[in-house]
Amino acid sequence: MKWWNNGVKHTRSEMCPGEGWVQGRIYSKRKPLSADHKKNLSEKLTGRTPWNKGKPNAVSDETRKRMSESAKQRSSNGILPDNKGKPPWNKGKTKETDQSVFKYASSQRGQTRNGRYPKGEEHHNFNYKKTEYDEYSYQVWKVTHKQDISLLENYDKPRGRAGVEGAYQLDHIISIKYGFDNDIDPRVIGDLSNLQIITWQENRKKWK
Repeated sequence: MKWWNNGVKHTRSEMCPGEGWVQGRIYSKRKPLSADHKKNLSEKLTGRTPWNKGKPNAVSDETRKRMSESAKQRSSNGILPDNKGKPPWNKGKTKETDQSVFKYASSQRGQTRNGRYPKGEEHHNFNYKKTEYDEYSYQVWKVTHKQDISLLENYDKPRGRAGVEGAYQLDHIISIKYGFDNDIDPRVIGDLSNLQIITWQENRKKWK
């Protein structure tokens, strides 16, 4: 996947999108930060400890080398600007503390990637020991996580593991195991109509 632009907008594609498109991305020139903005950023970040401070081996040499080679290749292809020696724009920032990171994270939520990406047995993390039930359970939870559970009763109750006093859990009314044994579509088991939030004690009683 490479970046292409027609002078007005840019997009990613394996091949040139059409006539008038050239390889590369359009970069907007941002206005310099105001003194107040810099002051606010400084106050927000003061006292925060970077996650990798004091950890010289937080990223292995092999990983650093691969990251460097990848960046050089994308830079030579016009996909990335040459940022050699420059610190990352989001270093030390999180979506809780920085509006730009928050907007970027929000825009990426729920997106799917187009292109030729390794899947199934071609993926380097493919689990050869995964059973049919494991795959079925994964598909159910994939649907479950897309549901708006804020519409359920007890949504505002604290959720936690079994054994934690006062903890509630998200439960499938018709269990995943029952759905698997009876060949029920995972989309039915993971649908909002089959979800409820109950105490961990009530959830544990359903196991049998």
